[in-house]
Amino acid sequence: MNSFLLILWVSFISVSDTTVKTYTGTAYDLTTNEVVYFEKNQDFIVEGKHQKTITKYYNKNNVLFAERTLDFSKSSVAPEFTTKNYTTGSLEGAKLLGNNIQLFYKENKKEELKEKLLGSNSVVVDGGFHHFLLKNWNKLCKGEVLIFDFAVPSLLNFFSFRAEKSRETETEVDFEVKPNNIILRYLVEPIVVTYSKNTKRIKKYRGKSNISDSGLSENFLVNLVY
Repeated sequence: MNSFLLILWVSFISVSDTTVKTYTGTAYDLTTNEVVYFEKNQDFIVEGKHQKTITKYYNKNNVLFAERTLDFSKSSVAPEFTTKNYTTGSLEGAKLLGNNIQLFYKENKKEELKEKLLGSNSVVVDGGFHHFLLKNWNKLCKGEVLIFDFAVPSLLNFFSFRAEKSRETETEVDFEVKPNNIILRYLVEPIVVTYSKNTKRIKKYRGKSNISDSGLSENFLVNLVY
């Protein structure tokens, strides 16, 4: 743990009724603890409401290799989003169409874009996961287990997951997320998100990343420190 380098800055830029909050994160390989990429995020807050996030991903040589845009204007837990990976050529995302959600994905530049329209219900999408945890903060802190559907564009489908509190100190709380299917639960490593109890800001994310590099078919397994 003492080899972790925390890179963090928060700045506020007010333009009319819009505030832009900028912060960074550093992702470390779960096995080697080496830096694998950096995140630079911009949250756009309009009249006190989180409307959009732009994330840029840089490899350890500080070269931009991917970008993601999240649009929360229609839903905080099911945002429309697009993630482009310039190294692998992959593209994935989601669009909200009335009461439905359209997932799309292609693994590389040569593939045709695949799309599928699904009923949205109460599905959680990509970065909307953070807002889902915040909306259910009190329930989770009381020890309740929450079951929810999470969209996976690469598989053009939703899958059932469960979230619950796994650790709590005076200053931090960990929420653990894993498949709801009892068999998969023992085969797949859980995701653990650490929050500050005072600010409700994410401090660490441990588990499968939403990004890959260097042509890898699987996303990184990381400790992402904000």
